Amino acid sequence: MNQLQVVKHLKRRLNIPFFMDIVILRFWSIWTTRNEWIFNQIDPTIDNCIRKFFRELKMVIHRAKAKHVQPLREWIQARE
Repeated sequence: MNQLQVVKHLKRRLNIPFFMDIVILRFWSIWTTRNEWIFNQIDPTIDNCIRKFFRELKMVIHRAKAKHVQPLREWIQARE
């Protein structure tokens, strides 16, 4: 599977309109967790990365289109 196929597969599996926000924020959480390890010597943990992801995703609610707010909240609640 190439990268484009992986992204398309993930989009089909998630089946949500805010799919790209989730992908970007997931990568952002990994990136910032890595940076904390390199620059601040904070040991990276999966739990910390997940917490960052949900914290950032909750901030997306404030700038999301009205039609996506409730589905986004429900998606977050189902996974926290």
